[in-house]
Amino acid sequence: MTKNNLAIATVLLASVAFMGVAVFGALGIVSEEFKVIVQAPAVAAPTVSASGDPVVPLLQVAQDNAQPADKRNEAINALAALKGADIELGKTTFKRVCAACHKIGDEGAVYAPDLTEVASRLTREKIVESMVNPNAVVEEKYKTTMVMTLDGVVVTGLLTEKTDEVVKIFDGKETKEIPVDDIEEQQTKDSSSMPEKQADAMAPGEFIGVVEYLSTLKKK
Repeated sequence: MTKNNLAIATVLLASVAFMGVAVFGALGIVSEEFKVIVQAPAVAAPTVSASGDPVVPLLQVAQDNAQPADKRNEAINALAALKGADIELGKTTFKRVCAACHKIGDEGAVYAPDLTEVASRLTREKIVESMVNPNAVVEEKYKTTMVMTLDGVVVTGLLTEKTDEVVKIFDGKETKEIPVDDIEEQQTKDSSSMPEKQADAMAPGEFIGVVEYLSTLKKK
């Protein structure tokens, strides 16, 4: 029997089985166990493969500002629905990638929103959105500050302190001090001080691991 004939035969047998359930079920002579066996299996949420599918293509769409808003939202929702995340991997990744700015409990820094109970105020979809599109919602105190010095040096990041003598800006790695007398221009932008495409600093499994980990952080 060829593969095509085998496939056709399989479909025909399945059809006969379902018809049999419909007919004999109406007569009350089909067991519940048999009904369960021939029912179509439920469609489970996709999981992440070793190659990173489907995280990688979804992240490409979700982080692409050139994509229509509805396409980006679809990708964000699909990322939020992924299963198979490793919470412990998420914790480790958070400490490596995110803790330089964010705080959870007693660990981390305060250059970005405290995420100790983030899942109590944000849905899983919003958590993903905040990771792939940090400019979607930005609190005033976390907006980006850009300073250009008299000699043309540009420093961009989070304004942490400003006095009559000095301005301090955290650029994601270190805090830089710029004397006020050396500043030619200073602007506050509507964008977040969190870099765009921060998810690219994580492997696919690490990304959904962080999502899973943050989704467990609720008020007790």
